Order: sequence, then structure tokens, then C-alpha cells
Amino acid sequence: MAASFFTMFQILSGDEWSTVCREMFAGGFDGEIDREVAFFFCSYVVGCGIILMNSVIAVLLDEFIKSVER
Repeated sequence: MAASFFTMFQILSGDEWSTVCREMFAGGFDGEIDREVAFFFCSYVVGCGIILMNSVIAVLLDEFIKSVER
């Protein structure tokens, strides 16, 4: 379970996420892509990217508003 949390964090932080995803998408020895796994991780990356981007923008706007008010 710790390995799965580490893998999800590794994908979220962008640390060699393409290597991790390439290994996970491989469907065994036949080399076919597991579409359910691919859909989950693509939606995970997009969803977390949107959430993190909105959080960064919110913090930057908050700091900008505080500096303007001063």
C-alpha cells in the first residue's frame, strides 16, 4: 500500500511519471495497453493538475491583493 501511495505521489509531482505510467500501461507480455488503467491515470493527472493549478493561482492572487491593499 505504501508503494501505491508513493507511485501516486510520484506521478502527481512529475518525478519520472512517464516511466511509471509506461510500466503500468503495459498489459503484460502481449504489450497491449490496459485502457482502464490508462483512463484512470490520465484523469488523475488532469484532475490533480487542475486542482493544484487553481491552488497556486489562489495563493498568488491572495498575496497580490494583500500587497495592493498595503
